[in-house]
Amino acid sequence: MRNFLQHPRAVTVGEMGLNYHRNISEAQRGAQIAVFHKQLLMAVELQKPMVIHCRDLIDCLAIMKSVVPRFHRIHRHCFGGSLHQMWSWKRCFPNTVFGALLRQGSSSIPAIRALTLNHMVLESDAPYLIPPNLKGGYTESEPWMVREVAKRVAHIKDLPLATVLEETALTASRFYCLGLE
Repeated sequence: MRNFLQHPRAVTVGEMGLNYHRNISEAQRGAQIAVFHKQLLMAVELQKPMVIHCRDLIDCLAIMKSVVPRFHRIHRHCFGGSLHQMWSWKRCFPNTVFGALLRQGSSSIPAIRALTLNHMVLESDAPYLIPPNLKGGYTESEPWMVREVAKRVAHIKDLPLATVLEETALTASRFYCLGLE
């Protein structure tokens, strides 16, 4: 993994994190924690941003705070958390950008309202999590659906769609040093 990450086109480490989904054994939980810890250390050593998938805020933040510098760049992938959870991330790691996750009845709408666009990136999370504003017989999310996420963010934040698309693209470019500005 380290060899691949040293390639100039490798702009991030991840998606990585803790996925305490369903019933997992203590051994599986321990293995996830050990691998996550190693991946975090690698991202810090290589000075690459990290994409974090986290289903357990307390464990995830505790592990990260033990090894990740406070101002390291973190992309909190597929964020569907509350306003309180968003502020917990921001307090611990101010350079976090959040991947907007919108599902029916999501508790993340207040967080999306509070986030500025320079702390938000758009995601489709293909093949999962079809945006709730899409009607029709879609069974899987696809990358083109990110525009639907942008439409929903624009509606929630009462902003023009063009503004959401432009600003979140600039955020992603700056965050990942893509030079698209």
